[in-house]
Amino acid sequence: MRPIDAIAAERKEWVARRLSEESRLESIWHTHPVPRSRKADDIAREAFFIWWGVLAIGCVLIITGGYGKSLFSWVIAFGLAIVTAGWYQTHQQKEAQSIIDEEMQENKVELEKRNEDKKTERERKSRERIERQASRRFSRYERIVEAANRKNILLHEYVLYTYPPDWDVRAEIVKKRDQYRCRDCSSISSILHVHHITRVGAGGTHHLSNLVTLCPKCHLDKHPSKRPG
Repeated sequence: MRPIDAIAAERKEWVARRLSEESRLESIWHTHPVPRSRKADDIAREAFFIWWGVLAIGCVLIITGGYGKSLFSWVIAFGLAIVTAGWYQTHQQKEAQSIIDEEMQENKVELEKRNEDKKTERERKSRERIERQASRRFSRYERIVEAANRKNILLHEYVLYTYPPDWDVRAEIVKKRDQYRCRDCSSISSILHVHHITRVGAGGTHHLSNLVTLCPKCHLDKHPSKRPG
């Protein structure tokens, strides 16, 4: 497999792996709402008002009857309110069960469609984001390989992540070739840098022909963005 094809395959595998991770996280964190019935919600609301009304009537009777100090009276009033509201809700739901089932089914279908649409949109945005990440991650590799193929330079002259293992040896060869002088100002310095004429990110190599000796000042002039302050 040619290097550019290998990078494309690696990029495709990386995108697929990231999408799989996103999908697994989505299944953990994204919850789906439970189908609801408007009729059942109305009955529950009415039952709450009945509970509140019965409890209020019980409280008034307790206070006006002089039983306010009796804890048993308050427990009876509270329990009666709960039983009354529960009986009303159960009775009404049985009478309207067919309506509730129909509304639940309709709401379920609607929720499934809405959830599917949201999932599709999330997957689209996730894929776009991951593709952008992949472009930033692999575009430099692709540019380097394309430049190597175009210039017919051996790919081992490129090191994608850092300097080559024999960088110190190469740097010493370049300095010796340039007679330990800065190629820009011809000065002799105890500290000399080795500079890439064409930066690696722009398709340059670590080949000796792309390396030159510079003094620290001239090297900094080549990289003004690295100036302090």
